[in-house]
Parts: sequence; C-alpha cells; structure tokens
Amino acid sequence: MMDPLLTYLIFIPAIISLLIFWCTPNRKTGLWAGLMIGALYYTYFHYWVYATIVVGLLVLVALIRRKKTPEHWQAALWLTGVAVLITIPYWINFFQYMRLPSSREVTDGLGSMEYGRSFRLLQPFSVVFDYIFYLALGVMVYWFWWRGKERVKQNQAILYWVFIAAMFVVWNVQVIIGYVPQPDHWFRTVSPLVFVIGIHILYELLRQINQRVIVIGLIILSTLLVAKKIVNVFIFANPPVQVLADYSFNPQTIDSWQWFNKNIAGEPVIVSPSFMSSLYLITETAARPYLATRVNSSVSNAILETRFLETFRAFDVPNVMVERLLRSDPQELCGNFVDCLIPNTNDTQNWLKTPRNLYSAYYRNRISEPDEASIFRHVTEAKAQELSRRYQQMPAISWNQLDVEYVYYGHWERQLVKNNLSLNPNLMLVYKNSEEELYRIKR
Repeated sequence: MMDPLLTYLIFIPAIISLLIFWCTPNRKTGLWAGLMIGALYYTYFHYWVYATIVVGLLVLVALIRRKKTPEHWQAALWLTGVAVLITIPYWINFFQYMRLPSSREVTDGLGSMEYGRSFRLLQPFSVVFDYIFYLALGVMVYWFWWRGKERVKQNQAILYWVFIAAMFVVWNVQVIIGYVPQPDHWFRTVSPLVFVIGIHILYELLRQINQRVIVIGLIILSTLLVAKKIVNVFIFANPPVQVLADYSFNPQTIDSWQWFNKNIAGEPVIVSPSFMSSLYLITETAARPYLATRVNSSVSNAILETRFLETFRAFDVPNVMVERLLRSDPQELCGNFVDCLIPNTNDTQNWLKTPRNLYSAYYRNRISEPDEASIFRHVTEAKAQELSRRYQQMPAISWNQLDVEYVYYGHWERQLVKNNLSLNPNLMLVYKNSEEELYRIKR
C-alpha cells in the first residue's frame, strides 16, 4: 500500500479546512485550519512544506487585503498562531536530531537528496508540461470565478491561485535552500489540489449541460467501476498459484516468528546475515536485529558497516559472496534486469537489497556507472572495494564477541552461507523446523 493512501487521511482534511477557512473566515475556522496544518508536520514532510507555503501566501494576501477583507486577516492570524504552537514539539525533535553526529548520513540515506540551486525544468525529470497544466488551471480559474466580479467567487479564485502558485514554488524550493529531499514526491503532494480544482472546474462545466445527460453518463461510469471491482474481487479471492508462491512468506519462516513471540520474553538482540530476515524480525517479532537496516536506524554509516562486516565474519560468509552482494549485479543474480523485478520475490530481494538496506539511498545519484546495476547497487565501486578489503583483513569472530543473545539461521541465510551451526559448542538450539533454526548464545 502506497503511503499516500494513509497520509491522505490527514492531508485531505487539511485541504478541506483551508477551503472552509478562506470561504468562511472567522476565529473558529482559523483555529481548525491551524490545527490541521500543524498536524501535517507529523504526517509527511512534503505535505507540510507545501501547506506552509500555501499558508504563507494566504497570510500575505490577507495582509495586502486587510482593509478590504479584515476577516481574512484576523482568521489568518489565528491559523498561523495555532499552527506554530502545534509544531513546537516537531521543531524540538528536529533540532535534537540535527545535533546527532549521524544526522546528515541518516537524512541522505532515507531519501534521494538533491543538491543545487537550479530551477527545475528538464532534469532529472521534466515538469515542463506540469507547469503548462498549472498555467491552464490558473486561466480557467480566472474564467470561471474571477471575471464575474462576485466577491464570493473572487475569494475562491484567490485561494485556487494560491494553491497553483505554491505548486510552482515547491518544485523549486532548492533554489531557495540549496537542496530538496525526494523531489519526485511533489507529484503526490500537488495531485489532490489539482484534483480539487479540476473537479470544481468540471462541476462548473457540467452545470451548463442537460442534467439527463449527466445522470446517464454517471450511471455508465458507475457501472463500469462496479464491474471492475467485482472482477478484482474474484481475482483477489482466487489468485494464480504462481502469484501466491512469489509473494507469500515461507510457512516455516512464519512458524519461527510465531514461536519466537510465544516463547522468548523481552526484546533480545538477534543476529542474521540476511537483511531480509533482519528487516522482518523487526516487524514480525519483538527481537532487535544486530544487523541494523538504514531505514530503521539512526546510527552512523560507520557503525552499520562494522556490524555488517562483523555479522558476516561470525557466520564465516565467503569473501566472494561479500563482494557479490555489495555489487548486487542483476545480470549475474537474476539473468536480466526484468527478472530482478518480475517476480519481485523476497528470495530475489535477499540478494539485491544488501547494499540498499545497508545504506538505503545514501549513494543514490552518486553512482558514476550508467549501467543497469547502478539502479540496485547504491554503493560506489570505491566503497565496495573498501568494505571487501576490510572484510578480508578481519580476523575470525566468535559468537561471544558479538553483543547479541540469539542467532537466526534459515532459508534466506542459506542463500548466503552454508553452515552447520549445531556443531558450534557456543550455540544452543532452541527452535528448529524444516527450514529455520534459532540458537541461543551460551555465555
């Protein structure tokens, strides 16, 4: 499920609150809009940036027109005051986070960070047609709401123009601050506003058409929509066998997670050389994986690298496998680029996501090689060589040297290394099925 489907539960009410605030400006609507705008700070980064720009432009318009429409100016002050008050905890957390030594590495790793002060036009993806579409929306807003010189409609036009102006601004915030995280996510942000304005324009157009034609059209569209949903239900209820095989977890793996939750108390530290196991042990059990993933950790890259090398050395993973994983060449691992994506199985990702889970997007847009492998690797050749060299020079590590309590070894781990951990005198087997094994380290 894409995250906007969840975050829109806050974003859409915030948009509605701005519509109500501007159309019916008073203390109550200003307070409500301020509350919703403040809530966006705890919802999704791109939403609150866009909403803050919208509010700033609305306050500026209200200030310029304060003598003509004093109610807008007073309501805007209430909105701003409440929003600032609600965001105080956010900014406290933000500045505490920025004091972390690893804050820059974590920020760069969590998303594609773009640096520079260039105006967005063609690179890295074109938004020229988006700009043209925004301008067309602005012209249609003038046609339907401003030219009639009705005060209510003109207020509506001002709000829509502010929404549209903010769309141009967010695409180019890097011009002002010098960087922007995940610039492609602005599509998700402006889409609901484009929808609101576009649907309102469509509504005004349909008012000029015979209502019978509209009803017939809506019935046809609704019938097609319902028919599609019915088809989807049957496909979902009886999916092809291969689809289940590609996208389902191994039943033995699920059994091991369930056993862990029922029989292991507290939140013990567990180690596995598989980033897939480490990732799902976080979400499916109370365990704390020693092999931390970038998206779930705020420690520095140096600590993540050390844990990665120590874990692999403890499992005695061959040097050639470490090099293979760091480069994650899809031609070698999958046969071709398409096979790495379709089917997008967990077993395939167990190979490809080692560097991505180690660094996430830290090296994205920094890879000089223009080949297909760079899409997966996210690690420069120099970094891959450095880690490989450090791994070859690292001495053997016993389980007692790691600050962990349990060792997990299953089918994902066997893709990386073949071990018989039952022969190790420092490990005690506590759970086993046909695929998965769990050991406790003897102290």
